[in-house]
Amino acid sequence: MKNAQLLTIIASLPNIKRHEGYRSKPYKCSEGVLTVGYGTNLDIGLDEDEAAFLLEYRLKKVSAELSKHLPWWEGMPLGLRLVLLDMGYQLGVSRLLRFRKALGALKAKRYIEGAAEMLDSNWAKQTPERANENARKVHRFGELIEELPWVAGLMPGPQHALLEMYAELGLAGLLSFKQMLSALHAGETTKAAEEMTNSAWARRPDSHAKSLWPYMAGLEV
Repeated sequence: MKNAQLLTIIASLPNIKRHEGYRSKPYKCSEGVLTVGYGTNLDIGLDEDEAAFLLEYRLKKVSAELSKHLPWWEGMPLGLRLVLLDMGYQLGVSRLLRFRKALGALKAKRYIEGAAEMLDSNWAKQTPERANENARKVHRFGELIEELPWVAGLMPGPQHALLEMYAELGLAGLLSFKQMLSALHAGETTKAAEEMTNSAWARRPDSHAKSLWPYMAGLEV
């Protein structure tokens, strides 16, 4: 967008807001069009860019609420943070907070128990596919911690990489990366990332090794 266009749009905002007025709930305007916000026409729907912008904005709000009510969630592995963010977005944080047993288990790092509690809910009955997918991620991490207890002390980035490898390769496949795991255990995250990307798995066209490199190296959390 050209500077002149952007400046014109910014300058127009106060005037258009004043003329349109703000409504938080949908209503019929004088022309009978379903409208919300500052004159946004809902009858024509949202294009994908608008929907993506709204999704990102709402996710930021959910994330802030989670940090307020569940400050410990920020120290969880990325894969498990994604689970709570997905649940918070779907259910609303107020409903998510009612999962007291599941959240208590996750906070205490009893992941397998937490996964079971997640599935023992009306949410799991109403949206079973989504609930099962999220619970599987939590359960896998619990299994990973049982097999390799030292993984619990890693940074969230390498934990996420291991969880993604587990999901793709299975536990036996992950455990076959002995040199990578040894490097991680020793705190040598860059070496572990190199071992991962130099593997036969990384050369497969369907491998996610390249995207996982910054996580394994501890550069992303």
